[in-house]
Amino acid sequence: MKMPHIESIQNKLSSKWKDTQIVLFETIDSTNSEAKRRLRKLVSGKTLLIAKTQTGGRGRLGRSFYSPKESGIYMTLVYSTTKPLAQVVSITSAAAVAVMEAIKETTGKQTVIKWVNDLYYQKKKICGILAETMPDSLQNNCTYVILGIGINLNTEEFPSELESIAGSLQSDCDPNQLIANITNKIFDFSENQQEYAYMDRYRSASMVLGKQVICAQGDKTFLGTAADITDNGALVVLLQDGNEILLDSGEVTLRMI
Repeated sequence: MKMPHIESIQNKLSSKWKDTQIVLFETIDSTNSEAKRRLRKLVSGKTLLIAKTQTGGRGRLGRSFYSPKESGIYMTLVYSTTKPLAQVVSITSAAAVAVMEAIKETTGKQTVIKWVNDLYYQKKKICGILAETMPDSLQNNCTYVILGIGINLNTEEFPSELESIAGSLQSDCDPNQLIANITNKIFDFSENQQEYAYMDRYRSASMVLGKQVICAQGDKTFLGTAADITDNGALVVLLQDGNEILLDSGEVTLRMI
C-alpha cells in the first residue's frame, strides 16, 4: 500500500481547506487521543492527524480499533463549531455519508452504513467513525469536534475475534487522494447552512432500515424493526407490541437478525 504523504495530501485539498494543518505519525496510540492532548495545550485550528499505525486505536463504547501498519487509513479531523451541541452530535451521520461518498469517488466501490457509525462492504465492517467533542476554553460559544476515522484498505489478517465481522476494501487506490476527499467533504459539511441535508443520503445507504434488529441499552434489550432514522441521527425502532422507541447513539449497541 502506498503510504500517506503530507505534501501529496495538501496538494489534493480544495483551495478552501489548504490551510489545514497536517501532522503525520509513524506510530501513535490514537489520533483522537493526540487531538485531545493538542487541544489541552491550546493547539487549535483545522487539523488533520494521520498515523501509519496505531497501538491504541479507539472506537465507540470503549472498544478498540485494529490498526495494523501499511494496510489502512487512520486519521482524525479537528475543527471548531458554534452549532448547538444537539446538532454537533449528528456529525457522526454526516461523517458516514462523507466517507461513503469519498470511497465511492476514489475507489469506485459502494459501501453501506450500519447505524450509527460503521461502513460495510461485502457484508463486512471496513470503517469505523468516532466523534468526540471538547469545549473551547478560550471561546465559550465554541465546541471542538474530534472526528476519528479508521478504514481497512488492504488489511488481510485480523485477530480471531474480528475475523467474522471485519473486512477490507481490497483497494489499491491512492490513500492520499482518499484522505483529501474525506477531509474536503467533512469540512464542506461542517459549514453547510442546510442542516441535515445529508440525511436522505444516510437513510438511502442504511443497511438496517426495514430489518429486524436487537438493540441493547444498559441491561435492557429491545427486539423490533428499524423503521426510520431521524434528522439528528436517532434510530426509530418499531417494537413487536406495536410501540415505537427512539434510540440515540449514546450507549446503544445494535445487532441485525
